[in-house]
Amino acid sequence: RDRQFLGHQGFWQVGGKFFSRDKADERENTDYLAGTGANLFNLSQFNLSTPGHEIFDGDFKMSPQINFRAIEDFFKANPNYFVLNPAGTLSDSYVTDFRMKEKISAAYAMAKADFGPWSVLAGVRVERSDADITQTELATIGGVTAPRLKPFSTDYTNVLPGIHLKFTPQKNWVLRAAWTNTIGRPNYPDMAAASVASFTPDVAGGNVYTIAISEGNPELKPYESMNFDLTSEYYFKNAGIFSVSGFHKEIDNPIFTNSYTLRNGTYEGLAYSQLSYTKPQNADSGKISGIEFNYQLQLKMLPSPFDGFGFSVNYTAARSEEHLLGARATEDLEFLKQAPRIYNIALFYEKYRFQARVAYTYTGAFRKSFGGTADSDAFQDERKIVDAKISYRLSKNFTLFADVINLGQEPLDEYSRYPERNGATERYWWTANFGVNWRL
Repeated sequence: RDRQFLGHQGFWQVGGKFFSRDKADERENTDYLAGTGANLFNLSQFNLSTPGHEIFDGDFKMSPQINFRAIEDFFKANPNYFVLNPAGTLSDSYVTDFRMKEKISAAYAMAKADFGPWSVLAGVRVERSDADITQTELATIGGVTAPRLKPFSTDYTNVLPGIHLKFTPQKNWVLRAAWTNTIGRPNYPDMAAASVASFTPDVAGGNVYTIAISEGNPELKPYESMNFDLTSEYYFKNAGIFSVSGFHKEIDNPIFTNSYTLRNGTYEGLAYSQLSYTKPQNADSGKISGIEFNYQLQLKMLPSPFDGFGFSVNYTAARSEEHLLGARATEDLEFLKQAPRIYNIALFYEKYRFQARVAYTYTGAFRKSFGGTADSDAFQDERKIVDAKISYRLSKNFTLFADVINLGQEPLDEYSRYPERNGATERYWWTANFGVNWRL
């Protein structure tokens, strides 16, 4: 509703929202083991494998691979070579099953008033989240393994106020300031109470294992963030903008993946040479502060058709910290998945019905997960990506487009603590999308 505040034009607004959904994941799986005696076979006997191919420009050669189509046909024609695996069937059919019912209720109220060059927008949002989740877990009781349901519930209410100030000292110069509060819900599968474990003997028939355990955490709390932003924007006559923004975030309950590896011990009475463990957890608190520069200009001063060219440059520098609970509580750590430097440079052309854009994006190295010690922390290395996009508007309703992602085929590298401790390298080709957009 339009309304005057202290003799100045403004409005107030209220609203509500209710959201409900059911989500389930149910898998049916049948596992088999190789037969024994006369029915024992290997992949080379019936041409069920293909030679391993070279990868990473010939630096490595993979082991022979299963010929999926051939072994599928062989399975159908020779059932005597396969023996049903009840334990594997039970595990794969139930261990990832879950059902979730979620309800979110929210209401907000806000008001805005203009006082000459000043504008004030203030409001509050109240949000209630309720979820009932049932996870299937395999339990061994009295030597018998059977699925059982592990239900749990989570609910929380958040009050999220915010204030936005805008000051326009000149027609082409705008200053903005904001104080906001936000939340980030945990992924519900991460909150499942059950765990998934695999036990692989190091030597066939041996009693020393390599163990991998992935566990959920029903005690996960949502992120809660208090945000402060300050921005100065200057608009050029030639369709351009230069802006400088500062930001600071105070974050409670940040969620991270706790992962570590143990060697040469025992777990539930089984000896292991290596045990890998992962579990999502809440940290105590975190902070992210930074500054962002943005400059974009269309070269309208050039003669046609070159006046369609333009460029943009964006640079963000951030400093962050995250405080864990437990054994690493005294360490000063960077916030998970927060790169200290990000920048992009783009060249574009927009004129008539034609648009084209080439962009270069740099993302600095960042920490992906925390381990038991600093040596086991996982990082993603810096990446430099080049993308391109082109489109042509055929009519008011139809546009042809084509996108090409990762033109330089930039790999993705991960490492533990130091870049020379490579943990994984993934090679990617470029990806192209093309088609027609249609809008009413």
